[in-house]
Amino acid sequence: MTTRSTALSAPKAANGEPALKYVQANGLRFAYLEQGSGPLVMFMHGFPDNAWSYRKQMQVFADAGYRAVSPFLRGYAPTEIPANGIFHPIALGKDLEALITALSDDGQACVVGMDWGGTSTFQALATAPSAIKAAVVMNTAHPISILSHRKNPEYVRAVFHVFFFQMAGAESLVNIEGLPFVDYLWKLWSPEFKNDEHLRSIKETLSSPGTMAAALK
Repeated sequence: MTTRSTALSAPKAANGEPALKYVQANGLRFAYLEQGSGPLVMFMHGFPDNAWSYRKQMQVFADAGYRAVSPFLRGYAPTEIPANGIFHPIALGKDLEALITALSDDGQACVVGMDWGGTSTFQALATAPSAIKAAVVMNTAHPISILSHRKNPEYVRAVFHVFFFQMAGAESLVNIEGLPFVDYLWKLWSPEFKNDEHLRSIKETLSSPGTMAAALK
């Protein structure tokens, strides 16, 4: 396993900051943000993103009496890159199960998953449903629905990167100075989004040695 460190500059927040912590789960050392105390709510990010994407939600849930936790997914600095190079949905689901076991007092959590974080949530719901009290899955097509969505040109346009990343040499085309591909995807998916500070945070994460290659897997 490879351990990395990074500055991980935090986007500014109005009221307090979550703490950056580490935990061993499913054979990896995970970095995660934590704020508040109480019942556990897990926030799982996607690509191209990082744990800071849920900064505002973590504040709201912490203020409401919850323990808000947002981990950096496997391979996203400063979480370890798995030595076996495995990033498939089963592994992501096992990561979520193990994180809940390691961080929850009662072995359960509410989960919010976005994109690949949603994939990990679907997987954990299938294999460890008793660990998840409630789940919200965003921007993640349920596996059963994917075949019907592919008939929609707008959907294909929105997920073209999934096919592009299968091409030989994709990493060399994406992992270039300034990471303009990250800017493009955020503009494509969230054209009204304006937060340069968060985009810088994402690029800092993805620029850490080995992270982009891990994320594309």
